[in-house]
Amino acid sequence: MKNSVLFLTIVFVVFGCSTGKYVSNYKQIKKTIDTLVIISPLVVIDALNYKGEEITDNELEDSVGIILTNKVSDLLQAKYVVKKDMSQRNYTKEEIEEFVSLFIKLKQLKNPISKLKFSNSIYINEGKYYLFVYLNGHYTIGVSPYETLGQGNSINLTPARTANDEVGVLLLNNKKEVLYFNSVFSANDPRLKELVERDLMKVIKSIYYK
Repeated sequence: MKNSVLFLTIVFVVFGCSTGKYVSNYKQIKKTIDTLVIISPLVVIDALNYKGEEITDNELEDSVGIILTNKVSDLLQAKYVVKKDMSQRNYTKEEIEEFVSLFIKLKQLKNPISKLKFSNSIYINEGKYYLFVYLNGHYTIGVSPYETLGQGNSINLTPARTANDEVGVLLLNNKKEVLYFNSVFSANDPRLKELVERDLMKVIKSIYYK
């Protein structure tokens, strides 16, 4: 996903790891859901280069987007009929800004939440319930994803920072209202598939268990 560098680190540092946010009848709604449509995920991954500049890693974004979609599908198909709608592959700057604003608002709300409208620009084609997954990640070029800052020589050549990511999920109805939201922030490197999948499993746990 060729997205601009818009997910600001402060959003995730200030608000940190979120517990699940849900509407008052969320548990009842879950029991009635038969089919879930997975829509195109939003993935933004910034890499810090040796000049201290942030650049968008488009290749990794595409790869992680596929990992998220496939993992969600594999996990949830044991509980639901799962469909994929990847028609909206790329999100605009304005759309991403709208998403970030909503994520911040959701993290500040207390349960139960009201049915907030997600985004008019999100395209939904069929079905009653939709799953939207996002990941925002950061890492340093030249620092191995298995390397702790302070180890090795690469840290002396690169203005490094600790790798981190946030993975989140939203359950929407066909009116584009948020029924459930959860996210987790961790010091995981977005280049490591197993860690991305582990964080994803944390945030979809509530949706998995009907």
